[in-house]
Amino acid sequence: MISEKDLERFLQQNIIIDLENGRPNDKPHTLLVVDEIKNIIENSPDLHLDRDVLIIAAYAHDWGYTGLLDPGVTIRLEHLGALKESHMALGAEKLAGLLKDYFFDYLTQEQKDRAIHLVLVHDKLASLIDPDEIVLMEADSLAGMESDVMGVFGDTESEDRYMRKSRDLRLSRFITDYSKKRFEVLFEKRKKLFEDSHLRAS
Repeated sequence: MISEKDLERFLQQNIIIDLENGRPNDKPHTLLVVDEIKNIIENSPDLHLDRDVLIIAAYAHDWGYTGLLDPGVTIRLEHLGALKESHMALGAEKLAGLLKDYFFDYLTQEQKDRAIHLVLVHDKLASLIDPDEIVLMEADSLAGMESDVMGVFGDTESEDRYMRKSRDLRLSRFITDYSKKRFEVLFEKRKKLFEDSHLRAS
């Protein structure tokens, strides 16, 4: 059996290093998603979630953006939608290749397939049904709302659109009490940060 520490070290050596060549925020965002998925699992024992599968999926969920964009490129929110399908498919493909490594021999094929599936569907909000699909989306959403690390958009239109979509399309699908409460805290904190930053700029 592989320890969680060894699992994460392997994933960091193979995924996080690659993310450093992708979008500027992909690495910090991914590490936040990993932290949040652990928090969700620990606060939701009733869901009987597979911790290893979800940690692997959390590390790999945005891996597909590496290779789709030139290094260091930042894209506007309205352009992100067109890339979502491609990044999920490419991320799932990359993870499938990584899971062939003998390091993962301790996992069943079902677990490997599940991790790949989670990466493949994590942004298909309307299709998420199973608890593990939904909690990965929750972790992704919470990490995106983390303004201390991720910052806010520079213009009001993009920020308003992001906040509205996060609440209407994501929060409405949350199933865990932890994530619902955490979202509200982060939402209010982000809103205040954006307001304060615009007051200073005016």
